[in-house]
Parts: sequence; structure tokens; C-alpha cells
Amino acid sequence: MPSPTRLTAARSFRFNGLRLSPPPHGATPAVSAARAWKAVRDLQTGATYKLVLAESNSGEALDGPSPSPLLVWVVIGSHVEVKALGSRNRPCLFESALWPVDASTGVAYGELTY
Repeated sequence: MPSPTRLTAARSFRFNGLRLSPPPHGATPAVSAARAWKAVRDLQTGATYKLVLAESNSGEALDGPSPSPLLVWVVIGSHVEVKALGSRNRPCLFESALWPVDASTGVAYGELTY
């Protein structure tokens, strides 16, 4: 597990409208970084990961009704292997991905590749 940090600059993802902002000063997650890390599935040994505490301001619920803004742990991966669609003979792709985890409940929202 990488050392957990706090997001320091806002990030937006056009593919799904997700916006992450630095968490409010003094924000304390109910769910530990270790628990959030364990909630994420299918992490790969060849990829590089960061674990950050952030505030999700997407305006869209990550999975069903949820408050916005929402305090989340986010695993951010780079060089994540993604299998090419359509043929077994095509090479895989390497992309970036994120896995948000609700910092209040520990619910993981799955992989979002970008």
C-alpha cells in the first residue's frame, strides 16, 4: 500500500464528469486508508499507485444516490494494463485508472479507466 496523502490540486475527468478537489482542512475520514486500499480489487503488480484523500464534486452520484460533495479515498493508478477489445491477438494497452472509495462507508465504486 502506498503512503496515503491528501489531494493538493483539483482534477477533472471529462470521460465521466468526475471532479476531485482537495479535502476540506481538518476533514477526517471514518474509513482508514488501509481499509480503503483493501476495498479496491484487481490491482496489478506492474502498475504504479497513489492513495489520496479527496472530495468528489461530480454532481453525479458515483453509484446510486450519494451526497455531493463526498469525501473519498481514491486509488490512482498509472500504467494499468487494459486488454484490447475484439481480438486475442491484439496487444494490451496501458492506461491510467482510478478507484474511488467512500471515506464514510468504505464502499468501493469500481475501476474508472481514463
